[in-house]
Amino acid sequence: MRPGPPASVAPAPAGTTGVDAALAAFLAERRQELGAEAPELLPLAEEVAAIVAAGGKRIRPAFLDWGYRAGGGAPDERTARAGAALEMLHTFALIQDDLIDESAVRRGRPTAHVGLADLFEGEPAGRAAFGRAAALLASDLAFLWADDLLLGAGFDHDPLRAGYAVFTRMRREMTLGEFLDLAAASTEPVRAEEAALRAYRFKTAAYTVARPIQLGIALAGGGADLQASVDAYALPAGVAFQLRDDLIGAFGDPVLTGKASDDLSRGKPTWLLARALGRAGREGAAAILTTVAGGDASERGAERLREMVLATGAPADAETLIEELAAEALAGARRMPVSDASLVGELVDLTERLVRRIA
Repeated sequence: MRPGPPASVAPAPAGTTGVDAALAAFLAERRQELGAEAPELLPLAEEVAAIVAAGGKRIRPAFLDWGYRAGGGAPDERTARAGAALEMLHTFALIQDDLIDESAVRRGRPTAHVGLADLFEGEPAGRAAFGRAAALLASDLAFLWADDLLLGAGFDHDPLRAGYAVFTRMRREMTLGEFLDLAAASTEPVRAEEAALRAYRFKTAAYTVARPIQLGIALAGGGADLQASVDAYALPAGVAFQLRDDLIGAFGDPVLTGKASDDLSRGKPTWLLARALGRAGREGAAAILTTVAGGDASERGAERLREMVLATGAPADAETLIEELAAEALAGARRMPVSDASLVGELVDLTERLVRRIA
């Protein structure tokens, strides 16, 4: 059994069609440069390019595009490159997430540290360590290339300076948020529900929704009132996005998600797990924790754990909370000081993409 409304994988958001072209052109240039410097460097560039080409929701560029238009701008090649910068930063984050989580599959292909390990020609015992080190360097490269894309996008000095301040804040928050997740996993057998929601607001809501919108507004030269109004929409929308991710991470179809649905088996400190333990009663919670601690990574073991969590009603509670947060987000969207009412309609569509996706 799988919770969640029936849905299909949605097409790319409006306003992001130029992002893939900008990424492809940029990566072709970087591969040519590195190949000329030293052919041995090409595997790093190829790995970054392969992760980018493997797909993604492109939701952050869509929010940037929306913010740029809400701020009075008309999207062009510069905004496509700025959106590509967000995708390159996201590539950095994915590589590091997979390293931290020791994940083997991402977007239907081996993760960077698994794939790059194939380059190792020494003793087999050193293969995994080489893969991890090489992946860390690939993530560094993606991080630097994100800067190249944004700073070289062609914006004038003042809007670029304002936008870069938002971009820097976004990177700081995502880094600190990742540490909070790591610390919680190491010190808290179960993160309390409210603590999980706070972490989601700190990390996912800011990184996925608020800062991309604010980056777009800044690059367009939009006003302070518009900037200040973003959080009332973005924070509940971003938390709803993360709750959907929790459900997908626990119950999603790997064929659609491109990765194993093993968040429950790994005991990831999500709101969903906290809710399940709170609803299970003492004996039920002990059984869930014992199953998680047992580390049964087989599909049978994972399915047994999913059924235990499903029986608590926690997934249904997550669906209810997602709906409540989506309503709160849309109320915030309607209060934003935008001159074009159709922009609010677009936020409704983007929010639907966030909270009703299945992958």
